[in-house]
Amino acid sequence: MKKSIILLIVYLSSYNLIAQYTAIPDYCFEENLINNGLDTVQDGFVLTANISNVSSLHLNLICGDGISDLTGIQDFGELESLEVIDHQLTKLDLSMNLNLRNLRCMYNQIDSLNVTMLTDLEYLECYGNPIPSIVVTNNTKLKVLEVGGSINQLDLTNNLDLVRLYCYGTQVSNLDVRNNVLLEYLNCAGNEITELDLTENLLLIDLNCSRNNLTELDLSNNLNLESLTCGYNSISSLNVSINTTLEYIVCYGNEMENLIIEGAINLRSLDCQINKLSQLNLANNSKLKKLVCRGNELVCLNVKNGNNINIGNSDFYAYENPLLNCIEVDDPTWSADNWNNIDSHVIFSDSCDNECSTYTNVETYHCKPTAYPNPNNGTFSFNSNNNDQGLIKMYNMVGIEVFSKEISPNCESQIKTDLGHGMYLLRFIGAKSEYMHKIIIK
Repeated sequence: MKKSIILLIVYLSSYNLIAQYTAIPDYCFEENLINNGLDTVQDGFVLTANISNVSSLHLNLICGDGISDLTGIQDFGELESLEVIDHQLTKLDLSMNLNLRNLRCMYNQIDSLNVTMLTDLEYLECYGNPIPSIVVTNNTKLKVLEVGGSINQLDLTNNLDLVRLYCYGTQVSNLDVRNNVLLEYLNCAGNEITELDLTENLLLIDLNCSRNNLTELDLSNNLNLESLTCGYNSISSLNVSINTTLEYIVCYGNEMENLIIEGAINLRSLDCQINKLSQLNLANNSKLKKLVCRGNELVCLNVKNGNNINIGNSDFYAYENPLLNCIEVDDPTWSADNWNNIDSHVIFSDSCDNECSTYTNVETYHCKPTAYPNPNNGTFSFNSNNNDQGLIKMYNMVGIEVFSKEISPNCESQIKTDLGHGMYLLRFIGAKSEYMHKIIIK
């Protein structure tokens, strides 16, 4: 009998040496492992050999309120990607998962997160947690960072590979992204930021800085910008004429008095409602498909851009502008039939004869500003009004000025450039008129 017991003990000891187990105390965590084929029965343990080489783990919400304890994650030694979203975690210890590159732990109850040891981390998304602070200075390979909660400070000086930054609704008041020269997407809305220097972020494509305390926004170096949302700040003037790639602008709820937009020739959607704009000239924005400019102080509005028929009634809002009497359009009859979101006293006209009109005081104009032929070989004629003297400037498609020439009042001036093949933006700035158009040199 004694011999049998000894043999049994030896057998069990040998078995434990061969088969090592990891404790998984959380029922929902183990249920996920079973669903992923890493475990077989609910007993609070998983065979360590089954998880030690797992590289990717996506933990779904499959029972109750989800996972509240991730004990056992330490034995996922080769783990590179972890997703545990919308569970009940309050703590997350990843100090043993040194190969981790992708961590998504949004919408939990995590109040502390240490990722300093995860030097290979490239993607970190942890918003929707009450995390008071996070240190990413060691995570030099970080490409995507999405944080939230009560974080009030972000030091990004070492994150030179950062492409996407999302810090919506935190308590950040000072955001320095000058070192993040690869940044393409920035959402820092809903914070307390007073200054935002984007002069070094030349690759920026999408910017949302709404609901901050900004008083100015310089986008002169952001020539790749396609989408801008800067509503509910205190910005009084915004110049995007040089941002030729810009397609979407949302700048409502500022106290903006000046919006210079003529050069944004690819603009498709503009929402500038609830500001203090007095003039809005969209004559050069020939791709515009949506305009919301209600609640301003407009005295003139020019939408005569050749594209009115592509703007539906549900995409045109110009009411609550009591000083606006005339809107310049392509076809007054068509606009009257298709646009009704205007004040009752407003009329449509193809020539309102005000400061926003395509041709002001038309009786004094003997010729209309135009450039021809187009395309051309670098030499072309330009008509300016014979009572208007001004300056021609040409920009390449990244917004750099490449040619300028003074124009005397003349119905035809010969312009000769040495520019190479390509597309350019020509701008005539006169005392009484302004003209902007794309020029193609073959």
